[in-house]
Amino acid sequence: MGCLTCKRCFAIIVIVLILIVIITITKIVKISPIQSVSLQPSDKCYNKAAVAADAGTCSEIGRDMLKRNGSVVDAAIASLLCVSLVNAQSMGIGGGGVFTIYNAPSGKVETINARETAPMSASENMFGKYPKNAKPGLFIGTPGLLRGYELAHKRHGRLQWKELFEPSIKLALDGFQVGRALALAINETSGTILNNAALCEVFCGSHNKSILKENDTIRFLQLAHTYKKIAEEGPDAFYDGSLTQDILDDIKAAGGIITREDLKGYKPVLNEYALNFTVGKYIFLAPDAPFGGPVLALILNILKGYNISSSSVSTTEKTLTYHRMIEAFHFADVQKRKLGDPDYENLTEIVKRMTSESLADNIRSKIKDDLKQSSYYEQEDSDGVPDDHGTSHLSVLAEDGSAVAVTSSINT
Repeated sequence: MGCLTCKRCFAIIVIVLILIVIITITKIVKISPIQSVSLQPSDKCYNKAAVAADAGTCSEIGRDMLKRNGSVVDAAIASLLCVSLVNAQSMGIGGGGVFTIYNAPSGKVETINARETAPMSASENMFGKYPKNAKPGLFIGTPGLLRGYELAHKRHGRLQWKELFEPSIKLALDGFQVGRALALAINETSGTILNNAALCEVFCGSHNKSILKENDTIRFLQLAHTYKKIAEEGPDAFYDGSLTQDILDDIKAAGGIITREDLKGYKPVLNEYALNFTVGKYIFLAPDAPFGGPVLALILNILKGYNISSSSVSTTEKTLTYHRMIEAFHFADVQKRKLGDPDYENLTEIVKRMTSESLADNIRSKIKDDLKQSSYYEQEDSDGVPDDHGTSHLSVLAEDGSAVAVTSSINT
């Protein structure tokens, strides 16, 4: 079979792969092709399928699911359960995510919004006058990721639910070497870890109670137990079952206000469509507001006006090209803040404007090629770009052309 990128699914592959650049531009992405090692990909394409996660082990787990005749969704869920271990600072079942799923046989695209929601008792003034001094538990949202996995699997899974958990349960019990990203996160939060027995049980050494460092072995014994429960009993174990009370007790001890009703009532949102926009000859499909699809459209429309080519990043022009890219991201970040919750705001006109070429043209006119400092975009009421606290992105492409892109996060 020839490279899948050459014909029928080029548009969806572009969106899957460019989201890696847009959302996880600072991450190193490991791609595991499904083909055997002896076969070399031609023209930078894999002959059958590929899985791209931000951890090699997790990419391989997803690849193995495809080899078992699993779907792209099966591969994605199995890979993400692994990333929740290997890069626990970025994502996990206590957070949320968004799926963009392309079904090649039907040609249909859908998105699943499984992001966290505010507890029912949340209020505008719950953090007080100084939010930084509020109890950490107040910032915990009702987790949505497992319900997102469940919905995606019910709609597109081929392997058994339990089978998706088995590799990560083994990894959590056997242990693995701490990678650079996780080691950095452990070091940055060492004070919190050393003062919390539950955290230190995982992220500290077994003897001297010092924090784990890169290449040390880490195990997630309690999480392995949790995964087993969810694998056997389904997500209900988490939301209204054998694990629920322990979760609620931990949240309450941290000062949180999530209740059993919050967990029991959580529902992911299925949209049987995706934001569809065209840049040049390519069709892009991405999650609509409140997610980053409109922002991606704006960035690409801004950059389109520069007629960027391979020579733009391989000659003396590359510094200028990167400058323009960075500024496009800065301006788009300002616009992103105008996207609210579609359940409470009508975002139709905002999205329409954000994806328009007229806004892109206007912003491009403000980008100064000779100005290294980016202070001028702050005139758009920006309070600066926030620090990155971690998020993970995963892309899977199957042999039949089906694809899935998932962005998942536990925020801060």
